[in-house]
Amino acid sequence: MRVKVVPNAKGFQASFENGILKVRVCARATEGKANEELVRRLSKLLGAKVAIVRGLKSREKEIIVEKMSDKEVVEKVNSLSGKVH
Repeated sequence: MRVKVVPNAKGFQASFENGILKVRVCARATEGKANEELVRRLSKLLGAKVAIVRGLKSREKEIIVEKMSDKEVVEKVNSLSGKVH
């Protein structure tokens, strides 16, 4: 699944825009801190293990979510939209 990460945000937020999961994280994009927050918070949000498979040094990444299809991820994020901050 494609993800666009916005580091150094005021709060954590996940939503879909134009078919891409856009995630705002509080951590800065230094020393992998934004990636760590992305994986930790998305894993907690989705209730499944998340791993970055491409784009470790880019704002645009590709992730996999263990035991969830892309459709299930979309449904879960959309159902929590507005509640996740």
